[in-house]
Amino acid sequence: MSSFLSEISDVKKTLNVINITWKDINDIKESILKEQNLKDLNELRDKFEGVAYYEAIHKKMSGVIALEKLFKRKFINWENLKPKLYKPIIEVSGKKFLVVTTSFGKLPIIPTNNNLPIILAITKEERAIWLIGLLNPENFDNSNNFKIYKHFKTIEEFNSII
Repeated sequence: MSSFLSEISDVKKTLNVINITWKDINDIKESILKEQNLKDLNELRDKFEGVAYYEAIHKKMSGVIALEKLFKRKFINWENLKPKLYKPIIEVSGKKFLVVTTSFGKLPIIPTNNNLPIILAITKEERAIWLIGLLNPENFDNSNNFKIYKHFKTIEEFNSII
């Protein structure tokens, strides 16, 4: 935690803090229920250690939802979504990006076999998502240094750094 706090304190003032809505949270929950053919989340608890399963899916999708809000475009197709199989990869201006979302207090886990640029997000709370910035694959060795992420506040800024 102390490593995380020292890294985040230097960049905190540059972050986009996006609040996803309760509707977004409900969409995540509904997609899980639909995928697992369940009536409510209580059945999920009985079937899958529900809280851990929901948190894993929420973490995977919340960064993408925050980017939807910032960029004002849809990246998630809720109709055909299979939460368990969902890959948080988005396409902007013809380029693909992996969205890595970590929990507050934890350093991000960057997949070693990934060759896509990474957009890093942190879930501060269930609804509060901090967008850290863009990391290019050549910086993987140093990926826990939040200062090397290229920050953006708008889609125009994002497009100018890709």
